[in-house]
Amino acid sequence: MACQAQFHENMGKTPQEFLISYRMTKATELLKLTDLSIADIGNVVGYPNQLHFSRAFKNVYQVSPRQWRSEHGGGKQGAANMASEKIQNK
Repeated sequence: MACQAQFHENMGKTPQEFLISYRMTKATELLKLTDLSIADIGNVVGYPNQLHFSRAFKNVYQVSPRQWRSEHGGGKQGAANMASEKIQNK
């Protein structure tokens, strides 16, 4: 069995789909928990071109990274909210 077919059988996604999903999940974490710029987050998750990152993000989430961040309380506010949730859940 070819590596790609075996990967798809085990992971339920092609390697490219898995990589995009992983990158976008990391991007949402960074959007929520940091004040990094959209361009910096794109670079961190493997998109050196901000336009390519924004397009890929919008293909997955149907909103731009900037809009996602504003809708999900990103940046320092998002980190503060997550910290208070952890304290409340103890």
